[in-house]
Amino acid sequence: MQVALVSVSVLFSALPVAAQAIQVAARVTQPVDIEDVVPLRGHTHPLARPEHDRGPAPDSLPMRRMLLILERGRDQEAELRQLLDEQHVKSSPNYHQWLTPEQFGKRFGPADSDIQAVTDWLTTQGFEVNRVGAGRTVIEFSGTAGLVRHALHTEIHKFAVQGEEHWANASDPRIPAALAPVVAGIASLNNFPRRSLHRRVGTFSRSKATGEVRPLLTATCGPGQACYPVVPGDFTTIYNVQPLYQTGTDGTGQTIAIVGDSNINIQDVRDFRSVFGLPPSDPQIVLNGPDPGLVPFAESEADLDVEWAGAVAKNATIALVVSEDTEASFGVDLSALYIVDNNIAPVMSASYGFCELFGAGFNAFYNALWEQAASEGITVVVASGDSGSATCDGGLGTAAQFGLAVSGVASTAFNVAVGGTDFDDLSDPSLYWNATNNPTTLSSAKSYIPEITWNDSCARSGLLNGCTVVAEDGRDLVGGGGGPSNCLVWTGTFPNITCTRGYSKPPWQTGKGMPGDGARDLPDVSLFAGAGFTRSFYLFCQSDANPGGVRCAPFEFQGAGGTSFAAPAFAGIMAMVNQKTGERQGNANYVLYPLAAQSGASCSSSAAAVGNSSCIFYDAIKGNNSVACQGGTPNCSNTVVGGFGVLVDPKSTSSLAWTTGAGYDLATGLGSVNAANLVNKWTSVSFNPTTTKLTGLSPTTLTHGQAVNVTVDVTSSSGTPTGDVSLIGGPNTTSAGIDFFTLSNGTVTSTTSLLPGGTYGVTAHYAGDGTYGASDSTPPIQVTVNKEDSKTQVGIITFDPLSGLESTNVTTFPYGSFYVLRADVTNAAGTMCAPAPLGESACPTGAVTLTDNGAQLDSGTYKLNSAGYTEDQPLPFGTSAQLPAGSHNFVGAYSGDSSFNASTSSPDAVTVTKAATGTSVTNPPAQAVVNQSTPVNVNVSTGSFGGAPGGQVQILNGSTSVGASSCIGTGFSVSNPSLAQCQATVPITLTGSTRSVTLTAQYSGDNNYASSTSAPFSIKTVYPVTVTLAASSQSVAVGSSVTLTAVVDGGRSPEPTGTVAFSTGTFTVPGAVSYQNVTDAGGFPALQASVTFTAASGQGSYTAQYRGDSNYEAADSASVTITAGTPDFKLSATPPSATVSAGSSTTSTIAATGTFGFASAVALTCAVTTLVQVQAQYMPTCAFSPSSVTPGQNPATSKLTIGTSARAVTPP
Repeated sequence: MQVALVSVSVLFSALPVAAQAIQVAARVTQPVDIEDVVPLRGHTHPLARPEHDRGPAPDSLPMRRMLLILERGRDQEAELRQLLDEQHVKSSPNYHQWLTPEQFGKRFGPADSDIQAVTDWLTTQGFEVNRVGAGRTVIEFSGTAGLVRHALHTEIHKFAVQGEEHWANASDPRIPAALAPVVAGIASLNNFPRRSLHRRVGTFSRSKATGEVRPLLTATCGPGQACYPVVPGDFTTIYNVQPLYQTGTDGTGQTIAIVGDSNINIQDVRDFRSVFGLPPSDPQIVLNGPDPGLVPFAESEADLDVEWAGAVAKNATIALVVSEDTEASFGVDLSALYIVDNNIAPVMSASYGFCELFGAGFNAFYNALWEQAASEGITVVVASGDSGSATCDGGLGTAAQFGLAVSGVASTAFNVAVGGTDFDDLSDPSLYWNATNNPTTLSSAKSYIPEITWNDSCARSGLLNGCTVVAEDGRDLVGGGGGPSNCLVWTGTFPNITCTRGYSKPPWQTGKGMPGDGARDLPDVSLFAGAGFTRSFYLFCQSDANPGGVRCAPFEFQGAGGTSFAAPAFAGIMAMVNQKTGERQGNANYVLYPLAAQSGASCSSSAAAVGNSSCIFYDAIKGNNSVACQGGTPNCSNTVVGGFGVLVDPKSTSSLAWTTGAGYDLATGLGSVNAANLVNKWTSVSFNPTTTKLTGLSPTTLTHGQAVNVTVDVTSSSGTPTGDVSLIGGPNTTSAGIDFFTLSNGTVTSTTSLLPGGTYGVTAHYAGDGTYGASDSTPPIQVTVNKEDSKTQVGIITFDPLSGLESTNVTTFPYGSFYVLRADVTNAAGTMCAPAPLGESACPTGAVTLTDNGAQLDSGTYKLNSAGYTEDQPLPFGTSAQLPAGSHNFVGAYSGDSSFNASTSSPDAVTVTKAATGTSVTNPPAQAVVNQSTPVNVNVSTGSFGGAPGGQVQILNGSTSVGASSCIGTGFSVSNPSLAQCQATVPITLTGSTRSVTLTAQYSGDNNYASSTSAPFSIKTVYPVTVTLAASSQSVAVGSSVTLTAVVDGGRSPEPTGTVAFSTGTFTVPGAVSYQNVTDAGGFPALQASVTFTAASGQGSYTAQYRGDSNYEAADSASVTITAGTPDFKLSATPPSATVSAGSSTTSTIAATGTFGFASAVALTCAVTTLVQVQAQYMPTCAFSPSSVTPGQNPATSKLTIGTSARAVTPP
């Protein structure tokens, strides 16, 4: 069978500047000035901290496929929200009228000119614009770390966390202020991983004889206990999928897209389907860019997602979209973008998580992307998390430290968040499991099994019996993710972070048990996710994880649990909903919550009659998803640092966070589902028509912030509607949400002070509930809301990183402190706004221009955030971004908006004092030689996070300087965490006689750092000496005695005293050292030391070391070389050759030279040889005189005489 492998190649280009059928107002209205920048707040990963920093990345480091998120205008967002509602109202002409990505982009994306402005800026900065998304939600671009530093004003650093190295930006990036209206952020500038949400149990083997599954090597179900793994046939029994199969509803004709960042081995899917009795069906592999191959751990996630989506919707097409991780972007983000922007499937599943706290850009990316997906009719199914109520801490330790948190991938209003349950069958598993397996499917489940929360942690035992100790393997952080969205906006820095706001509660999230927290709550639904605590878990196939890499078929599998299984399984159920209804469903929550509100639709999971055929939801009412936490950390029951506790509800610290209850709860949502009933009753949701009347809105002419009386009636012909009513209106061409109210007996009588400035019409919108449909009032009531006066205030806030204390409105602080300059824009009374429940219209918008002593401060213009304030942060620390010491007068000028008049703050006078310093001498020298230079090392420390100290260091003898040098400084560094400091090596020269001198080191200070003086330190002054070394002989016989004599001469009185050591290499010369006083050539007393030792064979270098005394320095001699060997002699001739004339003689002096003490007689003899035959009477003669010599200290000589008696021959 062929594998369907799709490789995608896309040509990228920026959108042309052309007229659109739908006119979108341009929001980039000013020239792009690359020097006038604003920060993208919250774009630094909390783990990119100084203690993890290993230094900056090279400029050449590739930064591939970065994702710039485009921001929709407020009017566009309001129109989009209204459209999403109408797409789920059967009476609306927009019901199920899904958009294409291109339609979405034209209607809700930025104007062509805005996109052109952004892409032009990117390209002129050197980046490559890869593509502008069809939905105009994202621009993909690539570059290098150097370009990021230059254009985005942040450095990429290497960070090491728990043995893993990652690239990440060290501070928030900055973009041109002119582009801020259309740029929501950057998805990420790091490769800190998203967490795949499964927890491996181990490798398991099925018995050939019995079909029983037992652990193989890596897991246990307990001594003598059986495992009850969940296979596809078990799932279809437990969650009642079989009746759907029997009617042909099995996913046929449907496609489920899976986000992935690893390829898979197709044979694993084939084996999985073969072993568990599923029909053959290969997945499609869609490569979005380079093929990353089989990526460890990520492959497991891709395997189980593909296998289990297809295990539930057994005849659906599963499309795995694979994108390679890059230095800046995570592959699953790129895959999710590809699925939505290419609209490749009506259902998609994402089994990765990332807590809201870990990135504002990442939150903006998924919120915008899932919203686009919902408009296209894509049902986005996301795993809620595997770390209980502490999503930020998953995989980072053994107990929570970040507090209550949820996954930002799952917390948007546009996706279905799937949580986890476990089976409540430990008391008697035989009630629910057969003793033998089905021979075809290997299933053994008998029926639905009661469920509890999935919680493997010690917190499952409750508050009193909770976590006093935690397991080292991290199990006490394991459970189904859930809780309120709470951390899209935060203040402070780790570890003192305070979450201030999450996503608001969507209008469809209503029903019994729903918390009145005003927040988007997770999960929506749950399915089994247990990881073995109750001896049950899922099986999947990954052959390269088996011992020896053997194929899964037919006996070896991987066991795991987690919401990573629950999400693709629920995606399979949604594929069958689409097949049954014949159309896409988009955001399924619009139907899930009304279904749960129907009478009899929700049944207690623990009730005996849970098999009731009317049940759509199995409501888990036992357990919690709290986990262990470190004492003294946010939301921990143990408020004392040290030890452990459990996470508790901040509104009721005696309650675990979070517990189950009847109806919706934050541990399991609406509960798990009866798949057949869910699919078959999907279209049963119908809404009784309603009429909404805005009967009272007064006054209609007012000043912004003034209270307005509101009266709204919602009626129906068949009962009294419940739920919420929103006021809709605004000065823009498309209305936005203003405020909302809860109906009481179908009526609202209240007030609001949130009407934005301008002249416009106001209507009331009823969102509907599980019984009654949405409706709007007509006609709009016209209002004129005049601007109110604003008040701008600026002030310094300092932060103590040690105590965690903040100080506000500070008037003086030392240079290099942790601080921010904050500008607040309030109403005239100075009251800060509270973000409106349906938008930001209650808060001032626009920008504040900050000046310092009349000059522009840093970037000058700062965009207000959603709470009506902005901050200038001195980033990066350790640079000139810090306010210098001196007097400062800060003024903030607010530009105003449609609701607030412009205003200018009073000057805020602040004095930045010089940072305190501490001067110390590092290992001061014990002695200084009179009239010679001696180095003294000085360190100047600070408590400053500012730039490098400068100035001079001098050494003082009393008030007299004896040496000075520049102090070479380094500023605070996040790459090698240390406070600002400087060092100096000061050469000092002391004169006079020998004595003890008390000195101090004095740092002069500079413009930002105060002067300081070290503690006194003492140095003994001494005179110089020379040490001369001589040997009795430098060439001696092995075994003979050698005497070394050293003379220590100070050239003055008194005489040197003390000791002398003799050494060769690292060894001390053996023998006793004798001393005597001698007189030098100048008549001054000197110290002579001698040692005699026996010479060993070889050559050695010898020195003498004088230890010094109270008057003289310690000093070493020059080295003397001594060679010891066997006694011998050598001969030499002068001259070395001679010419003898016929009949004459010549002489040569022969010298015998002894070596190594040779002193014996040397007998000298000679003989003459010729090259031709010569008559005897003519042979030359030779003789030595004397014929014996004895070399001693000097060579001994003998005269060699050579003569001949031959007559000269006269040529004819």
